[in-house]
Order: sequence, then structure tokens, then C-alpha cells
Amino acid sequence: GVGAVARQGHETGYTNRCSDYFMPEEDKKLEFVVKVFEHLRTLTSHADGKAGIAIGLQTFLLTKVLGTALVSHTFSNLHVLDTGGRVVFYVLGIAFCGASLMCFVFCILVFTPRSPEEASGLERKGLTYFEQISRFKSSADYDQAVKKASNQDLITEFSHENYTLAVTLKHKMKYARYSVNALLLSILFGVLLLCFAITR
Repeated sequence: GVGAVARQGHETGYTNRCSDYFMPEEDKKLEFVVKVFEHLRTLTSHADGKAGIAIGLQTFLLTKVLGTALVSHTFSNLHVLDTGGRVVFYVLGIAFCGASLMCFVFCILVFTPRSPEEASGLERKGLTYFEQISRFKSSADYDQAVKKASNQDLITEFSHENYTLAVTLKHKMKYARYSVNALLLSILFGVLLLCFAITR
């Protein structure tokens, strides 16, 4: 009945807490660095996804604003505008295109390959980073290295990888944030440019 299910759940939770308590220290450390590794990979995917969305929206906005008949008509009839009108149009147009260009540049920087600060580490064989894995002569050699690795070896490998991922993620998050800010600026200037064209 319900009481039996509750007792079973309580016993299961108690068993899990006991297993965590009696888990060897190295196993706990290994579990920790693996969880950090997975979390960093997830955040990296989020940063790439954010940049991908930003570049898609920016492309759509750029083509729609500059391809609008109102804007193209205003541009072709600049000669009939007064000096102030021409200056405003040029300022808004340059600001819109500049913000759009910055968004594209920042998005590209998000996708740039990582450059580990410990570049010398790429020269050694490793168990987690693809360039280090590729230094093994064959998949069998890599398989043997994984099987021979102790928990302490794995902790060291994941610690190095986590540091490199964190450095890369800091780079990605910074430019992903810049790309979103540039996108918002381009939206603002694009709306102002359309409003100016409508009034003319």
C-alpha cells in the first residue's frame, strides 16, 4: 500500500545517503570533476546556441530593414531632403550597419577554436581532449591507456580539461553577451531608420 511505498522510498534514500557517505574519497573527487566537466560542456553549448540565434536574427533584420521599399525609396530620393534630413538618414544607416557588423563579428568570435593557455599540454597524450587523444597510435593504444588509468589519473585528466573548458567558456560567454548587445542596438537603430523613412 501507500505505507509500503513510503517505507521503500525512505529506505532507498537512506541507502543512497549511506553509499555516498562510505564512497571512497577518490571516487567522490572523480564524480565531482566529471559533473563539472558535463556542466561546462552544457554551458558551452548554450553559448554557441545563443550566438547562432543572434546571427540568424541579425541576418533576418539586416535583409528586412535594408530591403524595405521605404528605406530604398528614401535613399534614392536623398537629394530632395534638406541637409538635416540627409545627415539623420546617414547617421541612422551607418549606426544600423555598424551594429549589425559588430553582431556578426562577435558571433564569429564565439565560434573561434579554443586556444588553451597551457599550450605545452597539447604535446602530450591525454584521455579527454581530442588533440591529445589523437596522439595515440591507434584506438587500441588509447583503450589500453584508459584501462590502465587510476582514479587519480582520471581526476588529473578531467581537472586539466575542466580548466581549459572554463577558459574557453569565459571567452565564449563574453562575446555571446557582446553579440546580444549589438543585436539589440541594431534593432533600435533599425526601428529608428524605418520610422524616419515612414515620415519622409
